[in-house]
Amino acid sequence: MARAPASLVLAALSVLWLAWIELHGSSLDVPVSVRFGALERSRVWSGEPWRLLSAALIHAGWLHLAWNVFFGLPACRLVERAIGSARFLAVYAAGAAGGSSLSLLGQDAVSSGASGALFGTVGAALVLHGRALGSLGAFARSRPARWILGSILVWSLVGGIFLSLDHLAHGGGLVTGAAAAWVLTWTGARRA
Repeated sequence: MARAPASLVLAALSVLWLAWIELHGSSLDVPVSVRFGALERSRVWSGEPWRLLSAALIHAGWLHLAWNVFFGLPACRLVERAIGSARFLAVYAAGAAGGSSLSLLGQDAVSSGASGALFGTVGAALVLHGRALGSLGAFARSRPARWILGSILVWSLVGGIFLSLDHLAHGGGLVTGAAAAWVLTWTGARRA
């Protein structure tokens, strides 16, 4: 765990921020979550672009946070150990901003959670895996790559039917996180 300090700091910040919000209301109350930095279209357009990033620290309740930490922390730690803390934070921020941006452009709904950033981290992991394999053909034949891509597809289908998920944030985060990892590891592809 010591080799992935940024991942742990992000998880701790999310826990502390949710605790702070809960002390001032309920994170399940939309006006409260907006007050504390959730993504809301009119606020971003009126001069609060920082919400594209702050929304990744806000969660709609403890279950939402626990879900993201439980499933996201292993991917974050893996990517951080592979590319270092500074580049990992850049990938995470790109995933958060990209996910929030697509969500903002595609729907008029309040959104919060680290899912865009976490999908960005998964996109980065796929890029790193592809670079390690050396070819698109090897990537297409890779069992881990197919498992991750299949899981994303199943999660999207099941989530679309049974849960209210922000698929735009997931897709935007996945693409921007992958793009950021591609750019940030371009010269160090062999090392990563």
